[in-house]
Amino acid sequence: MKRIGVFGGTFDPIHNGHITIAEEVFKELSLDKIIFVPAHIPPHKLHAKIASAQDRYNMVKLAVGYNDNFEVSDIEINREGPSYSIDTIKELKENIGTDSEFYFLIGSDSIAELKYWKDFNSLLKIVKFVVVNRPRYSFEGMPKGALRIQLRGIDISSSKIRNRIREKEPIDSLVPEKVKEYIIKKRLYKDEK
Repeated sequence: MKRIGVFGGTFDPIHNGHITIAEEVFKELSLDKIIFVPAHIPPHKLHAKIASAQDRYNMVKLAVGYNDNFEVSDIEINREGPSYSIDTIKELKENIGTDSEFYFLIGSDSIAELKYWKDFNSLLKIVKFVVVNRPRYSFEGMPKGALRIQLRGIDISSSKIRNRIREKEPIDSLVPEKVKEYIIKKRLYKDEK
């Protein structure tokens, strides 16, 4: 039976914190692989200004290409409308095989939102949640049966990176070099207010 990690998110942009989380969870849970799933239209950010789905997907590919245990799925990018985790997991199970065990990675900052997720109770039955600590957020209210992973010192956020780009501050230590080059080449986040 394969053990598959699923790491969904806006990844606007993907950063070194995301990669560290994936590497640590992969090792800690002895997973066979982790699939990064950039959201097409994140339901909780319907009115937010975000980079295009294609740019975010490209950045994730650049960021994780070094690791054979990581892959990137365009499953949500190719789907019309908002990206719901329940639909993604069902589709991944169909494609990969229902005999695989799926582990859904989230940060502790997402716990409070889970009750608003589409078909959350159904999702709980088909995946095991893996909750990773995020600065200033506790593990309180974790889903029943979820695994808790405590990592130290990952205080990077995509919004902090976007702000630094707008302020013309360096982001070298926050994102992989290839992602930084892509952001510069595509002039992402420059004009965002």
